[in-house]
Amino acid sequence: MNKSTYMKKYNISFWIFIIFIFFIGIILILLQTNLEDANTISLAKSPNIKPPYNDFIIQVVKSLSQVFLISGLMSIFAEVSLRANMLNEFTERTSSILESFFNKALDSSVRYGFVGISDSLDFSKLFQETRSGDKVIWLDTYAPGHVQWIDIIEKKSKDGVYFRFLVLEPGCNEAILRSKEIGGRFESTFDHELKIFIFDLMSIAKRVNVAGKMQIEIKMYNDLLALPFYIISKNNEPDFAATSFYLRKATGVTFPHLEWRHNDGGFVGALKDYYEWKWQEAKEISDDYYNELLEKKGVKEEVV
Repeated sequence: MNKSTYMKKYNISFWIFIIFIFFIGIILILLQTNLEDANTISLAKSPNIKPPYNDFIIQVVKSLSQVFLISGLMSIFAEVSLRANMLNEFTERTSSILESFFNKALDSSVRYGFVGISDSLDFSKLFQETRSGDKVIWLDTYAPGHVQWIDIIEKKSKDGVYFRFLVLEPGCNEAILRSKEIGGRFESTFDHELKIFIFDLMSIAKRVNVAGKMQIEIKMYNDLLALPFYIISKNNEPDFAATSFYLRKATGVTFPHLEWRHNDGGFVGALKDYYEWKWQEAKEISDDYYNELLEKKGVKEEVV
């Protein structure tokens, strides 16, 4: 028998017992009243004749009725008190557990720099809020719908914001597997849209990176996807990061993102360290590759 079933049966039994106690008490009160009324009537008719019911019997009945009624009331009070104590104990235990949980969560949040969870990441807002001297690093496959904010990249890079993009290499095994994971239209368009994304970034880089000044750098990787993340650095120190997960929905669309702030020994530093390692292992994008994309009819038509 589980606890819920036991408590239900206990409650039913308790209230049956209370009703029985009060019922007996009321019966005894009625009996006492009838006995007293019988004695009163007898004395009224024949004052010199002894009443039919002894006062002792009436007192016994009266006392028993009081005992039963008081017992019923005391049982209710005792049950209420017991439940109040159980509730207090439960409240204290719950408070202790919640306090421990929130202290642990707060401690972890402070230690690792966790800020919260957003329903999605607004790339337009993220890039728009950068200032000259800031650095943006990107690790993802590509971003569906990037045409909505790609112009901000060019404007901000001209204003002095530095961008580094690590994008998935088109046609690699990881790209094929990821397109199958997401499914839907991406199974047939993933590789093509990835090339468009690379081409658009390279086009901006060619317009912005002049006189040896590299404001935008793009590389391709073809190893483990890990997780998509984006870091904003200010004054050469990581400041803010957003991370997501590779599940069965494109993370660049409406998808939850975890937000982080940098602190010593926190998660943002680990992300930055991972990025730097992956950047060293990634492939440079040659002019020949860019020209190859430019010459391909599908890419050229979409970009023009």
